[in-house]
Formats: sequence, C-alpha cells, structure tokens
Amino acid sequence: MSKYSSSRMGRINPVLSVSITWLFLLNWFLFLSVGTSSDSATVPTFGNESDYLALLDFKNKITNDPLGIMSSWNTSLNFCNWTGVICNLTNQRVIGLILNHKSLVGSLPPSIGNLTFLTELNLRNNSFQGEIPEEVGRLQSLNHLNLSYNGFVGRIPTNLSRCTQLTIFTADYNELVGEIPDQLKSLSKLFVLSLGANNLTGSIPGWLGNFSSLYGLSLALNGLQGSIPNDLGRLSSLGFFQLYGNQLSGRIPSSIYNISSIYYFSVTQNQLHGQLPPDIGISLPNLQVFAGGVNDFTGPIPVSLPNASGLVVIDFAENRLTGPVPINLGSLQSLIRLNFDENRLGNMSPGDLDFVAYLANCTSLMVLGMAQNRFVGDIPGSIANLSSQLSILTLGSNRLRGSIPTEIQNLVQLSLLGLEGNLLTEYGMGGQVSILGDVYSFGILLLEMFTGKRPTDQMFQEGLSISKYAASALPEHVMEIGDPYMLLKEEAAADQGEYEDKIREKNAIIVENQLSYSGVPMEEFLVSVMKIGLACSRPFPRERMKINHAVNQLIDIRDAYNCAKTYNGTGL
Repeated sequence: MSKYSSSRMGRINPVLSVSITWLFLLNWFLFLSVGTSSDSATVPTFGNESDYLALLDFKNKITNDPLGIMSSWNTSLNFCNWTGVICNLTNQRVIGLILNHKSLVGSLPPSIGNLTFLTELNLRNNSFQGEIPEEVGRLQSLNHLNLSYNGFVGRIPTNLSRCTQLTIFTADYNELVGEIPDQLKSLSKLFVLSLGANNLTGSIPGWLGNFSSLYGLSLALNGLQGSIPNDLGRLSSLGFFQLYGNQLSGRIPSSIYNISSIYYFSVTQNQLHGQLPPDIGISLPNLQVFAGGVNDFTGPIPVSLPNASGLVVIDFAENRLTGPVPINLGSLQSLIRLNFDENRLGNMSPGDLDFVAYLANCTSLMVLGMAQNRFVGDIPGSIANLSSQLSILTLGSNRLRGSIPTEIQNLVQLSLLGLEGNLLTEYGMGGQVSILGDVYSFGILLLEMFTGKRPTDQMFQEGLSISKYAASALPEHVMEIGDPYMLLKEEAAADQGEYEDKIREKNAIIVENQLSYSGVPMEEFLVSVMKIGLACSRPFPRERMKINHAVNQLIDIRDAYNCAKTYNGTGL
C-alpha cells in the first residue's frame, strides 16, 4: 500500500501543506497580474506559451491581409478565440489552424513546428510563398495538411515523413519541384494525397501501393515520367485516380483496371498506349468519369462500358481508337460528355452513325464530340432527337454528305455545331446569315459577342470586316473594341446620345482600371477569346483552327476564370 494509506488520509503532510500554500499564493499572484494587465486575455499559462509565441510569429510573417483576418489576433482576446485558431478545451493547446480562403500573403515560419498538438493545418487558397519549412515534421499529431492553391516553392520537406498520423496531404497548385521524396513512404495512413499542378519530376514511386487506405490520388499536371507502377494495383480502396497532364508512358497496368472502387479515372494528356480492356465496364462498375484523351490508345471502344451505369463523362479524344461506336452507349442515362474527337472510328459504311439514334436516351447529354474520324453517309435525322441539353456537337472532318436535317433546330441549347468540311453557308460572309454554323461561323460569332458589332454593320465597308476590325486592335487596343455594355452588365440609357456618352465613359474606365474577371485581367481575357475567334474565321478553310481545339482552348479560358472565382469562395 502507498505511503498515503488510509491511516494517513485524514492528516495533511506539512511539506505538502507548504507546497500547496506556495502554489496557492503563486496562482493568486498570477490572477492579480492577469486581472490588472491590459493584455490579460492573451497571457498563456504554462504549456501553451509555446503555442502563443508560435501564433505571434505566424502573424508577423503575414505581409498582406486584405480581409483583416489578423485583426482579431490581438491582446483583447485569448488566442484560442482568434480567427482560425481552434484549441483543445481541456488543456487550451492549439489543435487547429484553419485559415483557408483568407487572401493572406506571407510565408510559413519554422516556428509552426512548435504547435506540437496541431492536428489540422489548412491554408488552402491564399498567397503563401517561400518553402514549406522542414519543421512541419515536428507536428507528429498532424492529421490534415492542406497547402493547396498558394505559391509554395522548393521541394516537399523530407521531415514530413515524421507526421505518421497524416491522413490528408494536399499541396496542389503550388510551385513545388523535385521528386516525391522516398521518405514519405512512412505516411501509410494517407487517405488523400493530392500534389497536382506543381513542377514535380521523376517517376511515380511504387511504394504508394502500400497505402492500403488511400482513396484519392492526384498527381496531375506535373512533369512525371516513366510508367505507371504495377504496385498501384494494390490500392484496393482507391476511388479518385488522377494522373492527367504528365509525360507518363507505357501501358496502364491491368491490375489498376481491377480496382472496382474507382469512380474517377483520368490519364488524359500523357504518352500512354495499349488497348482498353474489353471488360472494363464490369471490372470498374463504379466509374463516373473515364478520361484518357491525348494519348495513343488503340483498338475498339469496349462494349462493356455501359455496365458502369453511372458514367457521366467519357472522353478519349485524340487517340487511335478504331471500329464502330457501340450503340449500347445510349443506355447511359447520366451521360453528360461523350467525346471521341480525332480518332479512327467508323467502318466507312453508311451505318457508321447508327449510334446517334440510341443516344437519344441520354437525356442529360451536353457534349457530343465525333469530329475527325472515319464516318461516312448522311447526317441522320435522329440527330434532332438528342438531348435538349446538348450545347456542343462536333462532326466535322469526316466523310459525311447530304444536307443538314432542318429538325436540328429543335436542339434549342445548341451553341456550337462543328460541321466544317460540309457545304454550309458561312455566317458573316457575303451578308448572309445562317443559324447553322461551321468553325468559321463560330469564330465570327465569338467576335460579334465580344465586340458588340455585327458583320452587317454599316462600319464594315470598303474591305473592312469584323475580322479585320478585331485583328487591327490586338493586342494593345483590345479594350477599345470590347463591348463595355456586356462587360459591365449595365442597362443602356433610353436616349441614344446618353447611351453613346456612357459607352465612351465606360471604355475609359475599362482602360484605366484594367477590369478583371476574378483575378484574370480583362485585357488578357479579351485577347485570348478574340484570338480564337480570328483563328476560326481565317479566309482559307485549311488555315482555320480545328473546332475541337477551339473548344478546348475556350474551356481553358473559362476554367481560369472559374478557378479564380471558385477558390476565392469555396473548396476544401
């Protein structure tokens, strides 16, 4: 039995009594000191002082705070009540630093490693710069590390390997370089690893296959080379598989096609080859996104694909796929995007487009890309039965003949009809207007939309066309020809004279302030769009931009706008 047995429970040890007395007096002194101090709310007690000092150092490294987030980090509040700081209620230690989407500019100090109780560090979508300090490796309780959408440079710190409790590590959209450190193989509890849109090089490490809990893997938009490791086929819990935009080569390991939990599969824009497994729809039944465009895949489109009944996107443009388009793709009722532009599909027989009739069942279809293949025959009238949501339809550069079915006008959402190579009236040429357009028509339409001019306007005389008008303004004077009424989204005055005055005034404001779309300069935005319009409307058909390339570039421009807009307000 202890020296503090039941026989002594009623007596007070004199030494202990003195200790208690001194401890009481010390606490009373601290209480009086805190009570009379102007910064009483922030004075840390004992163990959490290092947290307090680390937070102050973090604040000192912030060089710009447009939203005033750091204004709450002052002496009038206990640091556990500072914006973005989360403390453990028991010991008042900092366990969370959540400052995502705060527009903060600065660097991450090494003292961040002193927040030793930290379980979550989320700095997503700010403007942090500099290197990720090695001291992050001292955060051995860290569970969630999100550094995405910043400006971090340098290599991934090897000391991060000591954060063995880490389940989420995202650092995509930074400027990180070098290889993925081998030391990270110790992070065996990872659930999400997202390092996309950096400048990483080297190969994909095979030890990633040991991460049995890994659900999300994104290494897209880097400079990774070599083959996809067979070891990744052991990721039995994988759902999100994103490797697009690298320099990967070879074949996709067959074991990866057997990970039945995968729902998002994107290997677009690499140097991969081989055939798609004939049973892929059976082995990957949960597929929703299946994308492998801009590679060198060959062989037929697997007829088993519709077994993955939840497919939303199928995109294998710019490959060398052959054979017919399976008619059973029409059973994919959730399908939104079906893109096989620039392949070798079709048997060069009149029935090549029979699949179109079956796609009428895809009532959510918005994009259908079949340009630059080997289809022959007439454009079927069943094309008019496609989804009322269809906005992009490309069938150009095939061997189609005949007339365009007039019923196609029933596709009321259709904004892009790519039929270049067919006998269509070219919109904007010779004063004739057509509701149907080839790539030339699309280019003219872009110029019309963003200049506010029509090809038939009186100003276009004596050899001046809308194309020449736009070309003469690029790039220095683009802001002078952009339609300010559209850009500023204001209603015109009823009086024409007043309206013209407002137009001139708005033009001046635009030029002076360089209006921007959520971080994308307006001048850059307009130049990019109008260059596409000009490339599509060149006088000689063989010089015109391919319709699918035009669409892809416009999507990139749109995504640059949406990315800046979205990640300033939402996201992880």
